[in-house]
Amino acid sequence: MKETTHYLNTDLDLIAEQDLTLLVQALETSGFYSLHAGVGDDGKWYATLEVNEAADEALHLREPELTIVAMLNAIEALDASARAIWDACMSKTLDIGYQCGDGARVRNELTHATLSRMTALGMGMYITLYPCAPNHIAESEPEPL
Repeated sequence: MKETTHYLNTDLDLIAEQDLTLLVQALETSGFYSLHAGVGDDGKWYATLEVNEAADEALHLREPELTIVAMLNAIEALDASARAIWDACMSKTLDIGYQCGDGARVRNELTHATLSRMTALGMGMYITLYPCAPNHIAESEPEPL
């Protein structure tokens, strides 16, 4: 069976010189799931979040644009104290992940409106391509696009 390339998810990676706990809690309340949050060996705070599975299923977030728009909506709705922490972050990066495989190409658009919102929030972006292991597809992976 050929493995196809497909969108996995988008992570939000944050780096700050101050405690991210309040911001992470506010984002979790808005439908994010924290994969990691804490202080690194360098004394900086790091957090990695993604849209939680329940929100993903409810909103059918099967492409980066939809996931990122859901994230932007939550970030733009932060209260003043959480937003102050957001604004103070040294790095705010979206990491769009794809599982790679053979077959048809995958093409996902990020519209000008979404890119403008990301820019207004001071966000950067990565695209990460994960190689497929031979003959290995987890049963819980999303359907290919």
